[in-house]
Order: sequence, then C-alpha cells, then structure tokens
Amino acid sequence: MFARAHPNSDVKKLEKLQAITRLTMIRMRDIVWNMKPHGKIWGQLIERLQDQANQSLDLNNIDVELKLSGINRDDQLSADICKHFYLIGKEAITNISKHSNANQLELWFEKNANQFEMTIKDNGTNQFIKDISAKGIGLQNMNERAEDLGAKLKFISNKGFMVMLQIAL
Repeated sequence: MFARAHPNSDVKKLEKLQAITRLTMIRMRDIVWNMKPHGKIWGQLIERLQDQANQSLDLNNIDVELKLSGINRDDQLSADICKHFYLIGKEAITNISKHSNANQLELWFEKNANQFEMTIKDNGTNQFIKDISAKGIGLQNMNERAEDLGAKLKFISNKGFMVMLQIAL
C-alpha cells in the first residue's frame, strides 16, 4: 500500500485514524449492547464474541473456529448471564491476542438440559503463564464475574491455553 511505501505520509496518519475510529465504534456498540437489560438471546452473545474474536485476532493471523452444540440461537437468556459471559469471553480473547503465539482459536458453545458451557482455546505455547495460580488483573476479573453468576471457571494451560466457563441452567 502507499502508506507502507511512504511511512511519513498523511495516508499513514489517516489509516491510523481509521483504525482508532473503528475500535471506538466497536467499544461504543459494546457499551450500548451491554446496557440493554432485556431481549438477549444466545445468538446475539455468540455473534458478539465471534465478531470480537475475528476483529481482535485477525491482526495476529489467528484463525477463529466457531463450534456449537445444542444451541438454539433464538432462546432467551438473562441479561446478567449474557453480560458476564460476554465480558469473560472478551477478556479471554484479549489475552490471547496480547500474549499468545497461537495461530488457531476455538470458540465453543455447548448447551444441554442442565448447563451451558463456553470454551475458548488456543493452540499457542502461552509463555506468559508459567504458574496458572499467579493470576493477573484480567484473570481475577474473570473469576469474580464467574463467582457473581455462580458459574465455574477453569483455566487450563496444556497444549495451548483454555478458558472454560460453565453455568447450571
């Protein structure tokens, strides 16, 4: 592109401004969507997290694979479950984007009569997690959100890094 050939050009500045504007729009949509207390459905949660993964990980050349099992995208869910699952998923995706050397991410949603499970797994080596008990702020926030819901949250570092969130229905 012209901007790469001319790094000091106005085009490079415009491309940076465009990226910042795009990110601001995404964040504003997140805020508005999370503020709506009613009318949440599984499909919206899944689409928001898939969009988040695609936008965050595309720059790092990490492919996103979506897997669904037992999910009816039109089923209602509570605003609290939707909000906390989304924010936990978003944090997991952000951590992968920042810290993983992965090239593949699985975003897996599974629902049966008794529980809903969300699993986010990469195939990187995740050198940043030497001791899984030494949690950073993001991991602590994820734990607090899971506790607020009465959900189980697991972090597994083996052949990649996995975040598994389960809640009884």
